[in-house]
Amino acid sequence: MNDREIAVLQSIDKTIDLCTRKGDDFKNLPGFNAGILQLDGLVKNMRKQSQVLDINTRGFTNAKNTAKDKLIDVTLPIVARIQAFAIIAHDQVLQNAVKINSTSLIKLHESMLGNSCRAVWEICTAKASELAPYDLTSEMTNELNAAIIDFEAKLIGSPQYRGEQKAAKQSFDSDYTDATSILKNTLDVLASIIKSTNPALYAEYKNSRQLELAGSRSIALKCKVVDATSSQPIAGVMVRLVKIEAGSATNTVGNPDATTLIKRTTPKGGFQLKTLPGGTYTLTATKPGYTADPMTIFVNDGEMSDVEVRMGRG
Repeated sequence: MNDREIAVLQSIDKTIDLCTRKGDDFKNLPGFNAGILQLDGLVKNMRKQSQVLDINTRGFTNAKNTAKDKLIDVTLPIVARIQAFAIIAHDQVLQNAVKINSTSLIKLHESMLGNSCRAVWEICTAKASELAPYDLTSEMTNELNAAIIDFEAKLIGSPQYRGEQKAAKQSFDSDYTDATSILKNTLDVLASIIKSTNPALYAEYKNSRQLELAGSRSIALKCKVVDATSSQPIAGVMVRLVKIEAGSATNTVGNPDATTLIKRTTPKGGFQLKTLPGGTYTLTATKPGYTADPMTIFVNDGEMSDVEVRMGRG
């Protein structure tokens, strides 16, 4: 799974947990609890397929690494014999061709390792009679060839491995698509019904839906205040944010850790907050010559909330 898929599954787990614990609060929403049950089944299968992918991947990696170690172990004694022959024969070209040691083979990119070892094998077959006095046997040459073939097969994966991976990935992707569709097109739509009647529960639901992706958010709240008639931005509006759950608090300007915030809009009619604790807030906008009703806004950790305030003249 990639980082986003992991974050989505974590979010789904939190959503299922919340909606299961508070099933009575959602039961009057048509099909909501049934959607949660369906979502739970999809998530369980996704985790099962993820385990198959993980186990197969680890098994494949272990087999590949074992084959790589075997190839290097078989190649090095042969290289030592070729190097000895090249030095005694004053064959500088051959010496340059087999400037190989354990470190260089280990550091060599895996896609090139097979080719490098095959070049050694080709030298063995081309100079078999000359290398025989240096104790290079046909058994060693054959073992090298077999080790190359085995490593290259492990490098690309066996047909069985590729088939299992493909089936598991297809199942995971299908369930992932269905799960995100249920969330966005059913559960989110139904949950929005309680936004006005039970804002605290709706805020909990929205918080459960957040994606915890590192570095994914640079702004917590983006607010713009405009004229209700002309939609032109209004500068110099005093905007007060009070976190409902916290009750009363001391006014603090520019401190996102406080339970009450006061900000003033810029000449373009807006302001931004990079950090703001998740929860439900009352937003009040004031400026001489303008009026606006207080608003309830929802801030989710890990997501940007975009708010537009429309003020009438009066």
